[in-house]
Amino acid sequence: MKHLLVFSTVLITIFSSLLLDYTAHQNDKLSLFVLGVIALVFCINILKFGIWGWIHKKFDVTKSYPLTASFFPLIFLIAYFKGDTELSITKIAGVVLIVVGLFVFEVKKEESKNG
Repeated sequence: MKHLLVFSTVLITIFSSLLLDYTAHQNDKLSLFVLGVIALVFCINILKFGIWGWIHKKFDVTKSYPLTASFFPLIFLIAYFKGDTELSITKIAGVVLIVVGLFVFEVKKEESKNG
């Protein structure tokens, strides 16, 4: 359950980022559309704040918060498939380090819980 809730906040962050990115690439100066998107992103982030509040009541923050690092590899993949970035050794190494770090963190956490 914890993993699903944390991942939902990551997805909300990605959705907010994509909305803001899309809006930033529009040629509108300060229109009702831009203000509407900003208001929508604000409301979405209030929802995320509420989910985090619930997560912190139910789970240890030191065990749940590091999972949010999955945002960075996911946003990199989205940027790559959108054509906003190119693959490079350093970017791939960074993604690999984050994913390995998350895996090690989860394995160590499970070992300490079971042992």
